[in-house]
Amino acid sequence: MRRAIAGLDVPIGTILKNDHSFGPEDIANLTAAFDAALARLALTDRKDPRATAVAKAIIKLAKDGERDPERLRDGALRILGT
Repeated sequence: MRRAIAGLDVPIGTILKNDHSFGPEDIANLTAAFDAALARLALTDRKDPRATAVAKAIIKLAKDGERDPERLRDGALRILGT
């Protein structure tokens, strides 16, 4: 699990760093959703505040039980109104 977290980019990696709610497979799904959402928004700067908002939305959805990367991506984009 430590290796998976260390490979994550800011901001989702930073947010998940101390959150032990998710296992390696979950983290892979959250990361896939995050990357897909950023691609959909054409965001390349992961330190952009919008990227942080995407990460937080994905994590909220995952904590509510969603694990499918596509549904996480789509749900986060809906939350952000895009």
